[in-house]
Amino acid sequence: MSQNPGSRAVGRRDPDRAIAVYRQAVAAAFADRCRQGCVARLPAEGDVLVTGDLHGSRVNFMRLLKVADLEHHLDRHLILQEGVHGGPTSASGGCLSFIVVEAMAALKAKYADRVHVLIGNHDVAEHIQQLIFKDGVSLNQAFEQGMAEAYGDRRHDVREWYERFVQSMLVACRTEHGLFVSHSIPEGRNVSSFDVGLFEHERISDDIRRSSSLYTLVWGRDHRQDTADRFAERVGAELLLVGHTPCPMGYEVPNNRQVILQSYDEAGCYVLLRLDRPLDQAEVAASVRRLATDRHPDDTVVIDLEELALDEIPEEPANSD
Repeated sequence: MSQNPGSRAVGRRDPDRAIAVYRQAVAAAFADRCRQGCVARLPAEGDVLVTGDLHGSRVNFMRLLKVADLEHHLDRHLILQEGVHGGPTSASGGCLSFIVVEAMAALKAKYADRVHVLIGNHDVAEHIQQLIFKDGVSLNQAFEQGMAEAYGDRRHDVREWYERFVQSMLVACRTEHGLFVSHSIPEGRNVSSFDVGLFEHERISDDIRRSSSLYTLVWGRDHRQDTADRFAERVGAELLLVGHTPCPMGYEVPNNRQVILQSYDEAGCYVLLRLDRPLDQAEVAASVRRLATDRHPDDTVVIDLEELALDEIPEEPANSD
């Protein structure tokens, strides 16, 4: 997760607009026709673009919008995860990742049945105020500071709807042919006790807490073959596609059951997969593409952010680490 103090000023943002975006996104999340409990079951037609963690990267978010081109691919689904914590900061160190989270919410509001937002460990940590530090900086405090600079006295109102958006997120997405997409998988010691009944919960408000099966799912970072095999069997999957783990090359294949994606830096990747047939791990890995080098077939595509009820999202400075 890059942090770039820079000399960026934070303009005041319209809190009512942000609340309206979150309100529409929450309604769309529960109206999603793919949603069953807190899992989206994708149809056996079209394709799906899957990202790894975004962590506030505005540049990569814009690249993903171009690649996805949802306006012209009507049978395409887009799976997003973890927009919070990272990316550019204000001059005083406020985290501006809430802008990407709002953008994710706006996409969910616009494409209710085709955009699916997965909950990650940073979403959980922000929701329960579990402190996370990066290079000695509290990401939670930086996020709160960024919200305060943008929304002033109304930040608590915006925050309330941001938290409702987190509560509306999905735990996982499934395909008809055995692909299971989640933020991560539990540690090996937690697989046998993992409660698959979690997936039937329509609302995960009570699951966003320490020691829950949701918590063990999003915080696990165990990529041993045995752990992946046992978890796949437990959830009835053939392949596991996850984020959560930093990947210097943008993706990793740690065992013959998993592929890990990362989407928040210059190594950031995505994968575009067919939904109408089974895919083996080799095909999924071969389908991974790097965001920084891929060009849209028509690079003049205009992304109309006004239609997403958002301000235009500028790029990070060139020296962003």
